[in-house]
Amino acid sequence: MSKQSINILIFLVSILILVGIANIYFLLQKDRHIMTPADKTETENYEDYNAGEIEEDKDTTLESLQEKPETGQTSQQDKPSSANQPEADAKKEGDSRETEKAASSPARQKEIDIEYWLERSIPLTFESRTETSEDIRKQYEHIVRELEQVRTHLKNGDHSQAMALLRPMMWDRSNIYREDAEWYYILALISAGNKNTAIEQLNRLLRDNIHLYYFLGRELHEELVPIRDLIQRQVRSRGDRPADGF
Repeated sequence: MSKQSINILIFLVSILILVGIANIYFLLQKDRHIMTPADKTETENYEDYNAGEIEEDKDTTLESLQEKPETGQTSQQDKPSSANQPEADAKKEGDSRETEKAASSPARQKEIDIEYWLERSIPLTFESRTETSEDIRKQYEHIVRELEQVRTHLKNGDHSQAMALLRPMMWDRSNIYREDAEWYYILALISAGNKNTAIEQLNRLLRDNIHLYYFLGRELHEELVPIRDLIQRQVRSRGDRPADGF
């Protein structure tokens, strides 16, 4: 190989080396240009973090400022207006008085419908089939008329007139309408509001289980005397009764 060929070969190799170095240089510059925006320094990252916190604080402050008027408006709506306050207080006071009145007042006794019991009473009739029975009917004809007047007085609420007619009938032991008079006398006592005496008379009537108004009297007794009182009386009577063997 001649010297000139060697020099040309060296020259070409040098050119190749230079081209290779240049390519490496440009590749390094290109990689550095791509990585630099992504990889930040610690100072830049700290500044970005502080900026994010400041933005969050601003958003929180704005939200709190927006919520405060709504909260104030709600509280104002919940409070009763000063114009309606006296009316609301008066209503509360009235309700409290009604509650106290209902709690303090005793239970009212059940009202007895006198007219209802008059309609259920046994009809005042007398069958006269013989001459003797006809004489008896005429003998007590005025008693029947007076008992009809008693019924009318009780329907009209005039219990005093009814009692005045009934007392002589009740004392007459031979009066065949005496049991009717006892029944109407009890109704007259109830009409007068004297229920305690009416219960005493009714208890006396119920001692006779063949009384004309025995079964009707038992129904009236249930209306006058509550079941609770009956139980208490039975317990009290058993307590007063001496035990067997003494």
